Formats: sequence, C-alpha cells, structure tokens
Amino acid sequence: LLPALSRLQRRESGAAAGTSTLHKMFFFNQVLVLLGSCVVGSLFETAKLILSGGYCTLLALLGRSVPAQATFWVNYLVLELLFYVPALDILQVLPLSVVGAARLCGARGKALSGKALSALQRLYYPSIYARALMVLSAAFLFATIAPLITLVTIAWLYAVSRAWSFNVRRVYLHDLGADFDSGGAYWPVAMRLETFALLTAQLVLVAIHVLNSCWYSGTVLFGLMIATMVRASRLQRHYSPLASELPLERCIKVDASMAGDTSPGAQAYQLDWILAEASRAYRTSFENSSFRSGDLLAGGQ
Repeated sequence: LLPALSRLQRRESGAAAGTSTLHKMFFFNQVLVLLGSCVVGSLFETAKLILSGGYCTLLALLGRSVPAQATFWVNYLVLELLFYVPALDILQVLPLSVVGAARLCGARGKALSGKALSALQRLYYPSIYARALMVLSAAFLFATIAPLITLVTIAWLYAVSRAWSFNVRRVYLHDLGADFDSGGAYWPVAMRLETFALLTAQLVLVAIHVLNSCWYSGTVLFGLMIATMVRASRLQRHYSPLASELPLERCIKVDASMAGDTSPGAQAYQLDWILAEASRAYRTSFENSSFRSGDLLAGGQ
C-alpha cells in the first residue's frame, strides 16, 4: 500500500519514490507500532489526553508506559535474530517453498514460479532500510531501560550485515538490473530518520528522570537533545549533498529528452533505465582500466 501511494505522487525517479516510501514506512513503524504499542489505550484517546493535559501529560505517558514494554521489544529482537534472519535472510524459506511447489506442479508450476521468485527476491531498498530502522529505533528507545537489548541488537547487526551483503550481491535483483545504482539517495534519509528515533529515545529518558524528580539529570539530558539536533543538522548539511544522488543523474535530468510517452511515470522509468545503463558503462570502463581502489584512495580525492 505504501509503495503504491508513493507512485501516485509521481516522483521524478524510482529513487525519489523509494525515499518517499521509506519515510512512510518509518513513521508507520515509529508512531503506530513502536510508540503506539507502548501507550495504553487508543491513539485517539491518547491524543485527546495530551491535548487537554499539555506537555506534562506527554512526559507522564512516555515515562510510565514506554518502560513497561521493554520486555516485549527485547523478545521481538530476539525473535528477529533467532527466527527471521535465519529463515528469511539466510535460508530464503519463501523462495525455497515456491521452488518446491513448482517441482510438484510440473511445467506449469515452473512457469508461474519464475514470476513469484522475481517478486520474492526483488531488491527493494525501502523495505531493507525500514526493517533496519525498526530494530535500531527499538534498541535506542530501550537501551537504557533494558540494557540486554543492546547485546541482542549487536548480534542482529552482525548477522544481517553478513546475510544482506551476500543477498544484495548474489540473490536479490533490482527491477532495472544488477548494475542499477541509486547513487546513495537512501543513506541521508535513513540517517535523518534514525536521528529522529534517537531524539525520541532521549525524550523518553528525560521523562523518566523528571517523573523521578531527578531535575539535574533531566536538565542535562534535555541539553543533550539540543546538542544532538545541532550536531545532526551540521552533519546533514555537510554530507547530504555528497551522497544524496548520483551526479550523473543530475546531468541526465538536464540533457535527456524524454521521447515517446510523456507521462510522469514513463519519464521516471526511462530516467532510471538510462541511469542503469550509464552506471553499467561506468563500471565496465572502471574494471577495464589499470586503476585500483587503493590507487584512487592514495592519489586522491
């Protein structure tokens, strides 16, 4: 549903539509799943209570309700580590079940299994980033409440870094081919969203200290929130222009003439296809040259 809503917004490229989907997935997970599960009662009742009681009511809800859900989220991350990563990322249970069913159904099943496998093993960046952001947001939120979650998160990061690295190179395939490169468009967005999750965790910690009448530490933690916002803003201003998109994509937007279908969806798809072709040509020329990555790093940026 969320990718469909992003496509209806008619973004200029597939990467732009993907980052829009990532925003929607993050706020759905953060507000409705993570924070919503920690607040007793419906979201409407909670919003009404906060509007009538002000910031003090918000701090009381965060300081009392969130810590009570620490055990649930520790169990969730353990389930991610011990079940979802081995079954979905390492063993690829869903594609494996499709292959098994296709062999039982004969030739007709094999024809249908190709489409199913391409859908199940599609490289879709928003879903990967949203899953990682969900785990890290829970880890940030409960790290000081239930320190055990930090160890589980470190183990999860180690496991998925190995599994996802292999899957992206050997298993998953982008719609526009293996040589398609988003140009780093997702990374600044993911960092900005994770900073929001970190600020939410710091606000919860401030609420806990205030409810326990620890005014000095609560004030220090509130100052830490401000410092986090200032530092994150500076880093975003410095690094986002370097990683927001592939420079070649900006050239294509200026120079490429979109022939044929002039609808926004067709133009976005053609732009992504041209970008994939240009990225493939660049990689081929780089691999055929005498330069190596060490020479480039030493000779300089």
